[in-house]
Amino acid sequence: MTLPLYSHETHALLLVKAADLFQLSTENQTAIMDKINLGYARNHAKFNTMEGGRIKDLENFPGDSGFAGHLNESYMYLYVKKDSDTYKSLSSLATSRKEIYYLYEIIHVTQENKDKFLISVEDIEGCVGFKPHHSYPDGKTIEPTCFVSFLPRLGSILLPLGEKHFATMFEVKQFIVEVFIEHNLREYYAEHHNYTEIRQFHIPIDYSPEETGLEPGIIFKQPMNMSVMIKKV
Repeated sequence: MTLPLYSHETHALLLVKAADLFQLSTENQTAIMDKINLGYARNHAKFNTMEGGRIKDLENFPGDSGFAGHLNESYMYLYVKKDSDTYKSLSSLATSRKEIYYLYEIIHVTQENKDKFLISVEDIEGCVGFKPHHSYPDGKTIEPTCFVSFLPRLGSILLPLGEKHFATMFEVKQFIVEVFIEHNLREYYAEHHNYTEIRQFHIPIDYSPEETGLEPGIIFKQPMNMSVMIKKV
C-alpha cells in the first residue's frame, strides 16, 4: 500500500500550548523562533518588501507571534520526523499524551514532559500556530500565525490539519488571515485553503500598530496592502 505523502508512519505533530511554549528552555524557544524566521526570510528575500525577522527576539516572541494575552487559548503545532530524537524522546515517555489519526499523530508537549523535550532547527519541517483574533472578543474567530513549511506541498496539508484539530479543543466560528497582497498570499489562501476575502486595507511605511493591528517594529521598504480573508467552520 502506498502511504500518503506525509502520514503518521513518517511524521508527527508536537503540540505546545502558548503558556507552556514560553516556559520551555531558552534553547528550545530559540530553535522554534529561528525556524519561523527562516521561513519568513524566504518571502522577504523573494519580494524585498520588508527587513528583519518575523520574531525579533525571545523577549518579543509572545507579542510578535500574537499569542500574548491568550496564552491558554493559543497553540503551536510543530511538524517533525518520527526518526528524530525529539520525537523518540517524547514518544517513549509514559507521561506524554498522544492522539493518533489516519494522517497524523500528535504528542502534547506539557509541563509534565518538557524536561525531556529538546528540539533543534533541523528537527522542525513546518509549524503553524493558532490564536484568537484581536478584533473578535468572543474568542471564536481564530487566526493562524507563524505558518511556515519546508517540504513540498506540506503547507497544503499542515494548515488544514491544524485547523481541524484546533476546532476540537475550542469552539471556532471561523478562521481568519491577514496577508500581504504583494506576497501573492491572497491567491494562495483562496486557491489552496478556501479562504474568502472580506476586505483590504493599506499599510504605510510608518504604520500605526493600533490602527492596523500589526505588531510594533516591522520595517517596511515600501507601502503594503493587506487582504483580510475568512473561512467559515
